[in-house]
Amino acid sequence: MSKVTFEWHGERLVERVEHAAHAAVNDTVDEARDDAKATHTWNPSTRFLSDLETQIVSEHAEPGPNPTAAFGYTRRKGFYGLFHEESTVHEHEYPALSPAADRAFSKEKLVAKIKEKLK
Repeated sequence: MSKVTFEWHGERLVERVEHAAHAAVNDTVDEARDDAKATHTWNPSTRFLSDLETQIVSEHAEPGPNPTAAFGYTRRKGFYGLFHEESTVHEHEYPALSPAADRAFSKEKLVAKIKEKLK
């Protein structure tokens, strides 16, 4: 009779997957941020928009089992960008964040990034 034993390293596996997911989420928000900066349609020569492109930022996820990150306009100077995203009575809609998010935030792309990080 033969006997098979193995050593379980589940904790290390979970740690690797969490690290890969964390890195993939951060890469995704950076990709969306860079996309929004590169593809916006507003004219940066106007008074309010001259510095707006620099106000598109990404915030990386904190370490942990459920990485959550964000990208968007800064609160202090970038609030004007939200007028372009949604439009106002006096401002036309020129979204930059939502099209970039649509391109960057897909489950398939995130899964591919996690798989790449696990190699």
